[in-house]
Amino acid sequence: QAALEQAEVAAWNMFAQLTGKPRRKFRRYSPNPLGEFVALGTDDAAAVVAPVRLAGLLPPALPPSAAAAAYAALAPALNMSILGAAKLELRGGVAAALRRLSYLYRMPTLGHRAFVAERWANRAFF
Repeated sequence: QAALEQAEVAAWNMFAQLTGKPRRKFRRYSPNPLGEFVALGTDDAAAVVAPVRLAGLLPPALPPSAAAAAYAALAPALNMSILGAAKLELRGGVAAALRRLSYLYRMPTLGHRAFVAERWANRAFF
């Protein structure tokens, strides 16, 4: 995740340097992690994410307070645990799906996302 973010900042700064833009137009890298993910097979994974970051991966359906209550209520059923207010630990298929969503989120274009999603779907069903 960090390498992709750093590459975008580095590319912009090289462009700014080559086109003579003033130094105030240069960008500074600031990390924007989605969480920590590890694959444990094809359909299994573990993840530690901040519930606030989930909004970036999933379409918003609930207000933040209702979403927090829903996470707490669904945690045992979805095989996850809440690590304080700032972290959410996920295991199993839910973590695997979220891991894949995070990779799709980081793809540079919609075409890349569609290509990767199609490959994953083909592998899952055929």
